[in-house]
Amino acid sequence: MQTRQTGKKALKSTLQLSLSKGQKLIIDVFDSYNLSLYQINTLEIVQDSRNRWYACITVKDFPKQVSGKGSIGIDLGLKESATTST
Repeated sequence: MQTRQTGKKALKSTLQLSLSKGQKLIIDVFDSYNLSLYQINTLEIVQDSRNRWYACITVKDFPKQVSGKGSIGIDLGLKESATTST
């Protein structure tokens, strides 16, 4: 999969699908999720009643990475303090 920026916010991705008998189908989609960051699980091409085509894509969910090392910030301009414990 290739993704490229087409404007300030829009991404355009190119999907290349392998079909039976060695054929390939190349689809350009407007991509608001940056699909190149995910692993595609399933893809279904559907047509609605107005003859518009859509790609219905599911992706594998990756566990969120925890960032930081448990550090906290201190506001030196505080007039009253609060204490918490874990």
